[in-house]
Amino acid sequence: MKKILLFLSLFFSLKLTAQKMLPFYWLVGKWETVDKKGSTYELWKQQNDSTLYGLSYLKTTKGDSIPLEEVELRLRNSFFYYVPMVKNQNNGAAVEFKLTASELDSFVFENPAHDFPKKIIYQFLSGKNQILASIEGNGKRKEWLYSKKSVSNTFVMPDKDSVYTMKEYYVCFLKRGGNRTHSTTEAAKIQEAHMAHITEMYNLGLISLVGPYGGDGDIRGMTVFNTRNIEEAIWWANQDPAVKAGRLIVELHSWWTAAEGKLK
Repeated sequence: MKKILLFLSLFFSLKLTAQKMLPFYWLVGKWETVDKKGSTYELWKQQNDSTLYGLSYLKTTKGDSIPLEEVELRLRNSFFYYVPMVKNQNNGAAVEFKLTASELDSFVFENPAHDFPKKIIYQFLSGKNQILASIEGNGKRKEWLYSKKSVSNTFVMPDKDSVYTMKEYYVCFLKRGGNRTHSTTEAAKIQEAHMAHITEMYNLGLISLVGPYGGDGDIRGMTVFNTRNIEEAIWWANQDPAVKAGRLIVELHSWWTAAEGKLK
């Protein structure tokens, strides 16, 4: 007799490292741009709590893979640096570009002493899930539009005469933060901004479930993220104005459940 799966989950804890690289978490993943030569890929991952590592290569139309450059986006002495290493340039030595401007979805690194480029710019186009990367200097500009390559976060689980597709979500517990000294007026403004942030994430399709906890415990609420990876969920969770103000802190976990499941 066929069973109906109402609720099945696997719950894994993730111990978060220091969040120094949070402003750049949207870069993590695999990105692709295509031209007549083939597909150029950029792969970004977090190397440690103060460094993102990037690798780019060209996969030609003939199927050959040609390494292009390695990059470290690193934090050193309270400053961020974009450090590319190209084998056939600068004798293979690394060149440092210092962060000069950044916003929620973009950053600019510059090295005025370098011949070309002098400026490196990345802009995240969240609505299209794309990155516009460009380099500038000496009156010249080049740009590339990269699209995010999807990575499967599902698996198939057989159960006797049934087969269920399991999907990974990311559960974020919103806990009471250490800074609760805001005035009534300030707290109300932070709460309003907190709710606006939740609405924005919902409209972007980033969250599947959200709500406050009852009582007066340390866990104030929960959000279930439906993002491509946990790094993206961490980044969005920490953009919450209530988290930035210290009224809340976040704790994230990987959570698997039936993709076709629903609340009853």
